[in-house]
Amino acid sequence: MSDNQFDLYKYIAPKSGRSVIEIVLSFILVLAGFSLFYVAIRNNIWPLYLLIFPLAFFYTRLFVLQHDLGHGNLFKENKYNDIFGTIIGIILMTPYYYWRKAHAIHHASGGNKDKRPWLGDIELLSVEEYKTKSRWEKFRYRAYRNPLVMFFIGSIYVFVIDQRFYHKHKGFGKKEKWSVIITNIAILALYGPLIILLGLKFFLLAMFLPQWVGGSIGIYLFYVQHNFKNRYFVSAQQWTLKDSALRGSTFYDLPKALHWLTANIGYHHIHTLVPRIPFYNLPQCHKENNFFDSAPKVYLKQLPELISLKLYDEDKQQMITWKEYNLALEMETANQQN
Repeated sequence: MSDNQFDLYKYIAPKSGRSVIEIVLSFILVLAGFSLFYVAIRNNIWPLYLLIFPLAFFYTRLFVLQHDLGHGNLFKENKYNDIFGTIIGIILMTPYYYWRKAHAIHHASGGNKDKRPWLGDIELLSVEEYKTKSRWEKFRYRAYRNPLVMFFIGSIYVFVIDQRFYHKHKGFGKKEKWSVIITNIAILALYGPLIILLGLKFFLLAMFLPQWVGGSIGIYLFYVQHNFKNRYFVSAQQWTLKDSALRGSTFYDLPKALHWLTANIGYHHIHTLVPRIPFYNLPQCHKENNFFDSAPKVYLKQLPELISLKLYDEDKQQMITWKEYNLALEMETANQQN
């Protein structure tokens, strides 16, 4: 890093009071949503069922807070990061220590094509790799990259099914294993009595469905942060953290309300470079450092374009759509016939 990049570290120091307020406020909003939902269900007030959508964003916000806690960002003493992270993890059905380890690996390998499959990341194939796959493998990859599967079915799979099991990976140990086991027990202890007391309908509409949608939003945000037209995709010899941050992570320039609801996860280019900066310091860091202007910027209106990107073309050094792939394949076939 250059000298002026070292100034970024002044943004790292967490404000414990601010962190507590952010966490407590998020819990209050979720509980308020639950209360209104309970009234809606008991009195058949159908318009209030639209609360599913703000509740979904509150769950997404909680997940980003857990993400920050996993980086040790919100409190100087790690025990407080771990305590709050574990509690939020139980609510979100996400084993805190297991997810924290997987996410740390993601930071160390994002965009490094030689370290695939990327743990906790979205699968990506190059054009040439895709061509060598069997018909079944091609079908599987196309299905996986379908937005319905990736975001909505993917949310159910990741948060409800996959995270109930411990998957052994390099560097994982007893802490990660017990995190999965204890989280599973705590989920039963938390949600079981709630279903008995408040009913299955309340659980499904006020808790499960918003978490499902919130998880889908979270997966989409994660997708946008690294899957864009000129994404970073290089060999291990070429990979650097700086390039992974400034060439491989986006600044998702959202409206202010969405930045708040997603706890500033759109400032992912800064977070990738200096993961220890608390989310509430990221906007100021971005504003005061022109150094980050080189990062790719994307907007909400680009949603259709971003989710249409499926393969990495190493010749063009950019992501392409299925339409572009099929057109290139037709041209290649025509040239071979001539």
